Amino acid sequence: MKNKLLLSILLAAIALGSYWIVSAGNRSQKATVKVEALKSSNFDENLVFQGVISPKENIPIYTDTPTVIKSILVKEGSEVKKGESLLEFNATIKEDLERELEVVELDIRSRKLQLNDLNSGSIKLELDQRTLERKTLEEDIKSLNRDIELVSFEAKTLSDQARIMEELLKRKGISSTEANEARALADRRKNELEDLKTSLNLAKQRYDLSVVSYQRLKRELLLNQNNINGEYQKLLLQKSDIKRKLAEITEPLKTPFDGIVTEVTVTEGDAVAQGAKLLSLSPGKEFLVKLDVPLSQSKWIKLGQKALIVTNGNFEKSSYSGEVTDIAKIAKIKENQGIRRRVLEIEISVEDPEGMKPGYTTNVELSINHQDKVNAISSFSVIEEGELNYVYVLEGEVANKTRVDLGIKTLSKYEVLNLPLGTEIIVNPFKVKDGQKVTVIK
Repeated sequence: MKNKLLLSILLAAIALGSYWIVSAGNRSQKATVKVEALKSSNFDENLVFQGVISPKENIPIYTDTPTVIKSILVKEGSEVKKGESLLEFNATIKEDLERELEVVELDIRSRKLQLNDLNSGSIKLELDQRTLERKTLEEDIKSLNRDIELVSFEAKTLSDQARIMEELLKRKGISSTEANEARALADRRKNELEDLKTSLNLAKQRYDLSVVSYQRLKRELLLNQNNINGEYQKLLLQKSDIKRKLAEITEPLKTPFDGIVTEVTVTEGDAVAQGAKLLSLSPGKEFLVKLDVPLSQSKWIKLGQKALIVTNGNFEKSSYSGEVTDIAKIAKIKENQGIRRRVLEIEISVEDPEGMKPGYTTNVELSINHQDKVNAISSFSVIEEGELNYVYVLEGEVANKTRVDLGIKTLSKYEVLNLPLGTEIIVNPFKVKDGQKVTVIK
């Protein structure tokens, strides 16, 4: 057991020693390199950025019904025609919707019966009674007015006759009995007239009360009719909505217009809630290019600035002409691999986007013309590893791999933000390794 352990240790030591010897040998081999000192220079070329092709208009498609995605018939970038199927659904809630439809139909029948009852029920009968009572009181008032007119005339006549009889009594022309009978008759007519007036006043009050009661009942009937009819109309809409939902889950989702699928937000088997976004469509074939520009470079970008959009070979044309049409007013923070930087989103319109495809990346060259002095190196000196950038700095006879922060980028020059002027940078970095000794040639 001990012998095996000693043998393992010995073999590991031999392997480590061999690796060190090889590595040291590799580092000891000098590479021939060219060096360029970091210096201040003018930028009068093109700024270069990477952008993403986006549709000019995106229309999201939502579901009005909770359901389950059975199958997805398109993918991002698919060109679709109006009426073409996009998604298919599992009818998992079909039975629930059918039961809900039955309940709604029962409620609709109930509201119909209630409306019919209002037109022939107790309130309607009471309204008819109030109408008959009002008409009766109208006739009574007319009759009382006629009686008052007649009795008023008789009372005045009898009163005049009683005064004449009283004058005759004073002259001894008639007996007191005759005079008293005339006065009594006149008073009876006068009292009868007052009774008729009182009856007329009461009849008018009963008539007014009957009118108020009739109007109240009529308002109550109209209110009940409006309430029930409103519920009835809502139920009809609900029935129509349920039928539409039933049709949605039994039929594939179809595109409402010709366009391109720009986004699919669900996968097969997903259970989606009501109002969930399923996908996005772009009508027509109008595109723009969106790019994030570091704040340090945004000052050279203006609205209306011409742009050259260079494709990567996946398109009908190798380049497109464009123009800066929108510059964000507010910067946003973009983080990648732990690096945070502030950028402005820029939109580039494309003059003739025929053959473009949304979601693809492309290079955008923006023409600039300025004389600002910046610390710059050749773009060939930079090694890009993901979002990070490196150069080989010459320190004595050794090439040391050093991370750099870049600012402005043109086709041939990159601005360096974190190295001092005069730093010697290897121009042909792919010929060396980190820590390797080098020989500089002029």
